[in-house]
Amino acid sequence: MAINFKRLEDSPERQALAKIMSDVYLAYYLLPYRYRESCAKRANRVANSLGQIAGMTVIVPSNYEHDYYNRCGEYVFRNCMGEDWPNDNPNDTDTDSLFFKTAAFLTEHGYLPVDDPVSGDIVVYAEDLVINGTHFGIYEGDGVVVSKFERGPVLRHPLDRIPSDFGNLYYFVRKTHDTEPLYDMGLLVGNAALAGASL
Repeated sequence: MAINFKRLEDSPERQALAKIMSDVYLAYYLLPYRYRESCAKRANRVANSLGQIAGMTVIVPSNYEHDYYNRCGEYVFRNCMGEDWPNDNPNDTDTDSLFFKTAAFLTEHGYLPVDDPVSGDIVVYAEDLVINGTHFGIYEGDGVVVSKFERGPVLRHPLDRIPSDFGNLYYFVRKTHDTEPLYDMGLLVGNAALAGASL
């Protein structure tokens, strides 16, 4: 099945989100490594301010101290979908393939494009002329997505409310399997909050 890309329009909200993410990067990486703990706390404060943009809700706060290898791809596929990839290995070829050979990699792992998304499907954000994924989220329905902004917070947001530099196209994929859906956002967020875990 062919991928049906849909276009995202730029907006003041998308620009504001991009500015905050840029500020997070500066807060975390600007100072030498020996200041990493204080930088992580500052980055958390800045990243959690994403929830102040209209339509954005922080579900799980940012955790720059511990979420080094827990970004949007890991959140969606490992934490939500229960895949054993990607993993915490910085040399993980599956993570590279997810971002640099997205369509082929997802197809190989049983995720096929769909035009009629339902709750639990995955939204893949991409750039013009490049079909590689730049950001991933779980579609909740009614134009609402849950995603993790890099190493920052898990957010509930409108489908079109991502930072402008996260991509200007999107499409949906669905895991093809014969069992019950693996995704249950209420259970997932509830269990993570009870455990004090960071998704």
